[in-house]
Amino acid sequence: MYLDSIQHAITESEKLKIHYQSRDEEQITERIIQPYAVYFSGAVWTTIAFCELRHEIREFRLDRIKELKIQQTHFNPDKTFSIEHYLDERSKRLF
Repeated sequence: MYLDSIQHAITESEKLKIHYQSRDEEQITERIIQPYAVYFSGAVWTTIAFCELRHEIREFRLDRIKELKIQQTHFNPDKTFSIEHYLDERSKRLF
C-alpha cells in the first residue's frame, strides 16, 4: 500500500514517481509528486501532494497507486502548508 514509503518521502522531502489509476479505471498516468501529508478518511489512505504534472496540490488515494518509486531528488516543502487548514478548506468546498 506504500504508506511507509510515502511517510519516509514526507520526512526526507523526497519526490515520488507514481503510476496512478484514474477514478474511472481507464487510464493510468505517471506522475512526479512532492508529498506533504497522509491521512485516513475512514475508508482509504490518501496523500496530499504537489503534482508536477498538474502544477497544483492534489490528493492521491493510496489504493489507486499502482507503482511507486522514491526518487533521488529532494524538494523544498511548502513551510506554510498545514494539513488541518487544508482539510478544513476542503470540507468547506465539499459541503
